[in-house]
Amino acid sequence: MARRPSRCYRFCKNKPYPKSRFCRGVPDPKI
Repeated sequence: MARRPSRCYRFCKNKPYPKSRFCRGVPDPKI
């Protein structure tokens, strides 16, 4: 996956969740 949405990256950085799994699993700021 070469595409990396800035939203997912930003949310991932804010939360202590894994960037790869969290980003690929839930790119929504709901969880």
